[in-house]
Amino acid sequence: MRISDKAAEKNDLRSQTLHAVGWKYATVVGQFTAQFTVTVILSRLLSPAEFGLVGLATIVIGLGRILTELGIGPSLIQRQEITNRHIRVGFTISMMLGVLFYLITYFGAPMAAWVFENPAVIPVLQKSAFLFIFSAIGVVSIALLRKRLDFRSLFWVDIIGYTLGYGVVAISMARMGFGVWSLVAGSLVQVLTTSLLAYGYTRHSLLPLWSWNELRELAGFSVGMTATQIANYFALQGDYFVAGRVLGTTALGLYTRSYQLMRLPTRYFVEVLSQVLFPTASRLQNDKERLLNVHRLAVGSIGLIMFPLLACVIIMANEIVVGIFGLEWREAVPSLQILALAGPFQAITHINASFDNAKGKVYSLFWRQVIYGATVIIAGWYGARYWGINGIAVAVVIASLVMFALIAQLTIQTLESSLHELLDALRPAMFVTAVSIALCIASRSILTAGNQGPLLVLAETTAMTAVGMGLMLWYTPPSWLSYLPSNILRTFEGIVPVRIEGVYLTMLNRLSRPS
Repeated sequence: MRISDKAAEKNDLRSQTLHAVGWKYATVVGQFTAQFTVTVILSRLLSPAEFGLVGLATIVIGLGRILTELGIGPSLIQRQEITNRHIRVGFTISMMLGVLFYLITYFGAPMAAWVFENPAVIPVLQKSAFLFIFSAIGVVSIALLRKRLDFRSLFWVDIIGYTLGYGVVAISMARMGFGVWSLVAGSLVQVLTTSLLAYGYTRHSLLPLWSWNELRELAGFSVGMTATQIANYFALQGDYFVAGRVLGTTALGLYTRSYQLMRLPTRYFVEVLSQVLFPTASRLQNDKERLLNVHRLAVGSIGLIMFPLLACVIIMANEIVVGIFGLEWREAVPSLQILALAGPFQAITHINASFDNAKGKVYSLFWRQVIYGATVIIAGWYGARYWGINGIAVAVVIASLVMFALIAQLTIQTLESSLHELLDALRPAMFVTAVSIALCIASRSILTAGNQGPLLVLAETTAMTAVGMGLMLWYTPPSWLSYLPSNILRTFEGIVPVRIEGVYLTMLNRLSRPS
């Protein structure tokens, strides 16, 4: 390949990646707005026990969905070249597994009720089992959209699916008094709508095909990916299982609200970026220098967002829980504060794992996930018996620290990097976090002295902290924040709308100029 061709390919990938990130973060804004609004409304209409019952069913459904996909989607993304036969085989396997796990879940629901010691979960599980078939329809289509970095189409798929499922169906049914069934129906409508829309954007053959050759080519990565996802699933759901099994559905409802609040920034910043990073890093897996630059940029950027954000969550946990969801949920405040300590470690671990997956290190990730899951379940069980949901939260923090160390070691080895480079990318995040903590504490102290309501204190503290952070970033010496070469910082160019690009580039020039 000529040098000019390589340059053109590099620019094309950069353009596609920036376009994908831009649309994916547009999805973030839309999804966050929709989910936040829907969550607040449903939390006012439904009880913690109803959320807890759905949480028990979700433990089973979530595992089944991983097995239904069998890593087919990630395998199609990771393979540099795929054919129509790969697509047909992947779709055939997904549909077969979807039907199989529907039947297993429907007839096995009584066994799950016995494990959870809660017979009320049986009908919820049996109705929710349709999710396996509905999600199988869209597995291949969603993977193809991600492989093409077509996050513009995925934006509409996600927004329409969630809005119709939860924003329309779930809220309407909850207002009519359907209770837990409003959440079940909302999830079914969301998943079915998402799958059908994804297929509409990237149609492929629906003719079944079974071919051992293509199956082997997909299985090499997909089996390891599935094993890793299963281990990760048990790790992420282990605390839910312990809370529901040891403490009951009301405690589980409170705990899930704490955990989901802590995970909101991760879901809407880290996981979003990871979905773009995985296909991009897969393309760059043989280009060491560019892969290292992308990793360094991703870690540094996520640190700048997540670290100060979660620090402020700890400080304003009472205002967040009571102000948004009401006094009925106030017991979730301490567990939210504890869980937020784990957030930064989980965020960086998630980013590192994207690069490890792109390099095919799925089996190395697998045993690390097993250690993480075992730590969560064993420590969580002990913590729940003595300290309730707060004890489970402490177990998650401990497990997150262990996992951070294990994945960081793997990523450093895989990318041939160093611990110094990883920590250096996070250096500005530490500075920004310290400033945000001071601003948040000062703002909250002033506002709470005026005996204002928690929701008003939350809104005003957030606004004052944001303004203070903006001024700090503008007036801070560039050398304190300029942790990446200017040519890497400029990969952000084009990601913002043209009408504000002048303002953006002014800030960019400030951060990247020599100190």
